Amino acid sequence: MKEGASLHQKGRIDRSGAAVKRPAASGAEALALMAVGLLLALPACSGGGGASTPPAGGGAGGAAAGATGAGARGASGGNPGGGAGAGGPVLASGGAPAGSAGGAAGGSGSGAGATGGEGGDAATCVWTLGSGSEAVGAPPTKNNSADLRGPAIGGVPFVATTARRVVPVKVGATIPGLSLGQAYLTLTQGSVQSAAMAQLTIPVANQGTDHPCFIQAQNLHYLSAAAATLNPTSDPIYLNGSVGDVGGGTFYTHTCLAPGETGYVLDSPSPANFSGTSSIELDLASLLSGQSPAGHLTPTRYELGTCGSRRSLRVTAINDGLSTVTVAMGGLALGPGILLDASGLPAGWIYLDDEETVQLAPGGQPVYFISNDLATSAAVTRVQIFLQFDPPM
Repeated sequence: MKEGASLHQKGRIDRSGAAVKRPAASGAEALALMAVGLLLALPACSGGGGASTPPAGGGAGGAAAGATGAGARGASGGNPGGGAGAGGPVLASGGAPAGSAGGAAGGSGSGAGATGGEGGDAATCVWTLGSGSEAVGAPPTKNNSADLRGPAIGGVPFVATTARRVVPVKVGATIPGLSLGQAYLTLTQGSVQSAAMAQLTIPVANQGTDHPCFIQAQNLHYLSAAAATLNPTSDPIYLNGSVGDVGGGTFYTHTCLAPGETGYVLDSPSPANFSGTSSIELDLASLLSGQSPAGHLTPTRYELGTCGSRRSLRVTAINDGLSTVTVAMGGLALGPGILLDASGLPAGWIYLDDEETVQLAPGGQPVYFISNDLATSAAVTRVQIFLQFDPPM
């Protein structure tokens, strides 16, 4: 991620993966149809050049594209251009993925330079608010995550008695070996720039021996004390977990759980559901089994600073695996950061992204993921970071 690029607004998820359904055919034909459907239609997949599942685009000009999985930029600015060049500003209304090696025009933003243009505050990022690299136990997954502790991430003190509710989860259909924890509803009060936001975090652990991928929560309903459904019909929500190979080395997805791993189902319900929900019901499903690729993308530290006036976080990640991986195939890689309080319980979540496509060999130079606009996030000192990567090109 080039510093100064604008980031997706935190706290929103596009769930357009609902368009994919199991094929009606059986045998080899069914497998072929399923593979084609996943490659062409599943935005939750990474790899194969397919789109990823981003948070909905931030601000004007980003929401519509975010809903399709395109991950366009919003009001906070366009993407930076790459390579050498004279360099020009990126328009505040946002630009398409930008600039060629010669400093050509960067989409709907203006020209791009060696360090790229910057939207919004038109200032570079400065990482001077502290850093954290203390690992808190084992990572939740084996090839793309870390549990790190350091300085407070957000700008708002987290008061669990008023900002978090814990409700039970009722599971209908399930996946053998997977175990769901309680559901954690958290509330951010918002600011002048943003409205209040509710977030849902449900941990899912693989205590079995299988390696399911494309794990999804289906028919997720927020229920009142009278068992009334509080939300409209829910599209499937794909789990954020480890990266699995489901295509013989050509197709990866970050929706898997190998034995012993833990991932999360995340959602952003109506703020009214924060206080009105007494329980949650859902079904679990998995479309394919996978295996762990030889490459890794492991977060090693985070730094806090400002990008213009925005409180921001930068995560350093390395490939400590055995084979090359692609970062930001198609110009975008995403990953959630699960914020944890002093008790180790969820206090909300943020999203990080990287837009610079890199072939990352084992032991190669680190890459960076950034999250902006953290002023209203919880001021907790621990975060579990999950990153997305793809097979080598």
